[in-house]
Parts: sequence; C-alpha cells; structure tokens
Amino acid sequence: MPPTGRDVTAVISSQHREIVRLIQHVDDTTGTSCAQAFHRLRLMVAVHECAESLVIHPRAAMMAADGATVAAGRAAEERAAGDQIWDLEESMTGSPAFREQFADLAGAIRRHAEAEERHEWPLIEQIDNPGHAHAMLDLMTVVPDLVEAPDAPDRAQRFDQMMAWAERKLRRAAKSIQ
Repeated sequence: MPPTGRDVTAVISSQHREIVRLIQHVDDTTGTSCAQAFHRLRLMVAVHECAESLVIHPRAAMMAADGATVAAGRAAEERAAGDQIWDLEESMTGSPAFREQFADLAGAIRRHAEAEERHEWPLIEQIDNPGHAHAMLDLMTVVPDLVEAPDAPDRAQRFDQMMAWAERKLRRAAKSIQ
C-alpha cells in the first residue's frame, strides 16, 4: 500500500516521543550523565527540526490557504527553541540556572510539538499523492540514523553547528532518495 500523510505524521510522532523521553532523561540525571543527555537531546532536536524544515513545513504551506501561516508559526517556534538551546549551551548542566532555563526549553518544545500536531498535521494528513508522502517519509525516517551516525557532532559542537551538519546530511540523503 502506498504511503500517506498519516504515515508521515506517525514517524514524526515517534520522534516527538523520543524527544520527550530525552527531555525527561536530562531532568532525571546529573553531572556527566546530564551533559551527555543534553547533547543527545540537542542533536535529536537539530536533526528532527532540520528535516521538518526541508520537507514538512514547505508541504504544509502548500496544503491550505492558511498553510503558509501555519508553517511559518512552527518555524518561528523552532527558531525560538534553537535560541534557548544556544543560551543553555553557555550554562553548566548542574547549575540552578541551567535547570530553570531547561524547564523553559522543555515547555517550549512540548508546546511546539502540540502546535504541530494540532495545526500542521491535519494539513500533512491530507496528502493524497503517494510520491509526496513517500519523499517526506523517506527523509523523516533518516533522522534517527543521523543521530546515531559515527560522524555526528560531538558534545563540544554548538547547536548551530549541529543544524548545519544536519542540513548537509539531510540534503545529501534527499538527493540519494530521489
């Protein structure tokens, strides 16, 4: 059976659950474990959001009269979360300031995911062109593989470097999928 928009949102849903799990892991750990968990979360968010910016938001923008507004809202939320991550990278993971800022970031990420699910997913689920759904599905399913890639950015790299790396890798993946 050819893929549909619902298949695409199912993959995104799985990634959202993983991000929530990683947020919880950062909350539940301290010291080096917390730093490692925060790195993993930053990398997952970078790759996931980059993939969405390449295939999900542009397609959502085309799916309805207000699609561009919906997609622009989600992209703005992603930029704001990126700024929060940037600020957190300056803090020590064990500091009270980190914990307070991280709680704000966690809330922003959760609200963003809920907004995607409420406003953008109905547009994506309308996709009835199997080719479009297949291309989106192929790129979104690469996300976990990139997070695990041997050449993935390490803890020393900043979020903007992770985003740039993710965009290069995803653009290459998109070309090879076509």
